Parts: sequence; structure tokens; C-alpha cells
Amino acid sequence: MHEFHHYSIPEPPDVHVSGKEEHGTLILSCHVYGFYPKTIAVSWMKGDETLDQETERGGIVPNSDGTFHTWARIEALPEEREQYRCRVEHPGMPEPGIFAWEPTSGRNLTVVIAVSIITAILILILILIGFGIWKLQSGNTRDGGWEGTRIYLALFWKSCATDADPTLFPQGGGMGM
Repeated sequence: MHEFHHYSIPEPPDVHVSGKEEHGTLILSCHVYGFYPKTIAVSWMKGDETLDQETERGGIVPNSDGTFHTWARIEALPEEREQYRCRVEHPGMPEPGIFAWEPTSGRNLTVVIAVSIITAILILILILIGFGIWKLQSGNTRDGGWEGTRIYLALFWKSCATDADPTLFPQGGGMGM
């Protein structure tokens, strides 16, 4: 349950600008939230021109804590996105704020997804290599390869250990037995 606050001094808004491309059109959104009092002006500008007719607006809606939120949206050509700014005027701000969409977060998401896919592929390759080695070992002994697999894994782990941690292999790290 949120606590209701009575604000005696103006609370400036938080502003978040986002963009989404659909069917060759860029939809720019300006979300303004956490402000008090209710009086606010949110508009889209292209260069120095205010685009009141082209701007779609949401109502000024109360939050459970006594502040308010609203939004303004506009359609633009993707190649002109750098010309658009969201202008916010509120009594809690010393002067109007001008906010632009900076789509860097989308690029970061693409990098995260690419790295995740590459990592998953590498893990799959390692599993397949391990399974292949296990199958090769399994044909060579009467116990189905389990003893050979245990020896191989022991040699692998021993080769990964360093002499700096004698608790893992008290006789010393490396391949020497």
C-alpha cells in the first residue's frame, strides 16, 4: 500500500522519452511522472516549432502517492528523429526542460542478446565434445567407459588446478602425477 503525501512545495517531474518504429513510422513518447501540482505543459517540438496539432496527449492522472503522471506522443519519420524534442513546463522546474530520445539502450540490448546466443552455442559445442570423448572412451573398456571417463576428468581437473591452491591436489598441480 502506497502512502499518500501532501506536497506543500512543487515536486518536479521525472521525464522518460522513448521511441518505437512501426511500419516505417517512428512513434516518439514522452512520459512525465511524479510531479506536483497537477499543472503541467508537455509538448513535442521539431526544431523550434511546437507541434500541438500533431501531438496526441494522455490525461493528467493522479498517482497513489499524491503526485501525477501524463504522456504525449507523436509520429515522425525515422530519419528525422534527431529533430524532435519533448518540452516540459512545470512549477517545480526552474525553467522548461527539453528532452530527446537517445536510443542507445536498444543497441545495448542487441549486444546482450548476441553475446548470450554465442555463449549458448559455445556451451553446446563443449557438451557435444565432452559427449564425443565419453563415447570414444566407452568403447575401450569392459565397464562401458566409466573408468576411462573418470581418469580423463581427473586429468582435466588436475590440469586446471594451479600450484597456488595445494588443497585441491596435495601432490602439486598440473599434469604430473
